[in-house]
Amino acid sequence: MTRAPADTSHAEAATLPLNGLTARLTLDLLDLSPGQTIAVTGAAGAFGGYMVQLAKADGLRVVADASPADEELVRALGADIVVPRGDTVAARAREVVPEGVDGPADGTLNGAPGRRQSATAAASEDGWASSSESPLPTVRRCSFHQTGPPAAAHLIPLEQHMKKIGVGIIGASIGGWASISHVPALKTLPDYELRAISTSRQESAKIAAKEFDVPAAFDNHADLIADPGVDLVVVAVKVAHHHALVSAALEAGKMVYSEWPLGTGSDQAADLSARAKAAGVRTVIGLQSRFSPVVRHAHDLIADGYVGEVLGTTLVGSGIAWGPETDRAHAYFFDAATGATPLTASAMHALEAMNFALGDFADVSAKLVRGRKEVRLADEGITIPMTVADQVSIIGTLSGGAAVSVFYRGGFSRGDNLRWEINGTEGDLVLTAPGLNGNLQVADLTLKGGRGGDTTVTEITVPDRHFDPAPRTLTGPPQNIAQIYAFLAKDLREGTHTVPGFDHALARHRLVDVIERASRTGSTQTLS
Repeated sequence: MTRAPADTSHAEAATLPLNGLTARLTLDLLDLSPGQTIAVTGAAGAFGGYMVQLAKADGLRVVADASPADEELVRALGADIVVPRGDTVAARAREVVPEGVDGPADGTLNGAPGRRQSATAAASEDGWASSSESPLPTVRRCSFHQTGPPAAAHLIPLEQHMKKIGVGIIGASIGGWASISHVPALKTLPDYELRAISTSRQESAKIAAKEFDVPAAFDNHADLIADPGVDLVVVAVKVAHHHALVSAALEAGKMVYSEWPLGTGSDQAADLSARAKAAGVRTVIGLQSRFSPVVRHAHDLIADGYVGEVLGTTLVGSGIAWGPETDRAHAYFFDAATGATPLTASAMHALEAMNFALGDFADVSAKLVRGRKEVRLADEGITIPMTVADQVSIIGTLSGGAAVSVFYRGGFSRGDNLRWEINGTEGDLVLTAPGLNGNLQVADLTLKGGRGGDTTVTEITVPDRHFDPAPRTLTGPPQNIAQIYAFLAKDLREGTHTVPGFDHALARHRLVDVIERASRTGSTQTLS
């Protein structure tokens, strides 16, 4: 039972649940995946209003029409793009969505002069649904027309309703990075379902699928990408393969989560960023340190004035890889051409957290030093050249004027392997992690602070809100990965963009270029 809207007859009030059910049925029939685009006409009406809200709850991008008087209402319902209602609605929509939409829902009133014709055009092959350059012959269309007044459906609160996001992981062998991070993270989150994995061999794929309780196992990426149950493709393989695999997923119109670095250099990153824009799909870059509950709480404390004005920050860490010894399987880390270096990996993950908490660089200087010249392959008993700089030193100034000093070493130290201090006029924050692994993005961080008359720092408890919906007990690499997925699901429900995608990845690749140029030239680089 619920209250009927004021100033409506019993018959009119009774149409509200019917319109809601019709909207739900429409979405079920269209069967769109999170991240795809739906067009809704008659968005200010009862059916249209439900359609907009339920589509957003399903993680869809919504293009809707509205009269000037209804535009504010339709935007408040959650529409991402609002175009003027009327005879030219299809043309106006094509201007803002040139690639077309994945499915239209026509909610115009029966008999409304001009609007019915526009809605039909909007749902036709040459309207919103597709373009001649990129036809979508399989688009389903649903038209349901109101027979009564467009009651104020927005007065009825809607429960969040969202299909599970189907995930497919490329590079999910047992013991690999995805198996110890993405898989356990996804298993804790109600919005996701791991539906497919692929490895380089069918045997290893089947073993992993059985271990992780995944229904589909493939020995090639193409079959995984083509799987209709996969909405989000995760690329978790060596950096050298990112460009080809990400490109294939984008071409298929799938959402893509790529591990960082996005490519072997900024050229590849720029190309993938452009491809993602052309595809019109959501993308995610695996720079998870900014989503650490501890880092986010430190960010909030700084914003609330805990340390006062930030004067400076120092961060020292160990990359654990790039030490004196490795094996053949990990020898690629020591080759600068592969794109996985102490700068691009360990240091950039740390800088992601630092820039998130304190702001971007205004200027930067750097020294990238190749301390070790070779590395021993323990399983083969030979040594090979090391071409990466295993000692990374970065200093600079943030946009707010604070001084920055960052040092990352290859291998590990017998002393501290991760310590980050933030010093201000009123207080100090210190983030540390135990053990040999000083990679901030995977560390179980401890936050301490002191201010005012304190003479030392004491531990600060991170509120539960920074962990939810991931369990607080989830430790190590899965915790921050789970946070990315949780924020992505929320973004898809609410139409927000809190999770950085490939545009952000390109900006970080360009920061790498600036740091390398600073080291190469020996001069301070100013960032715009």
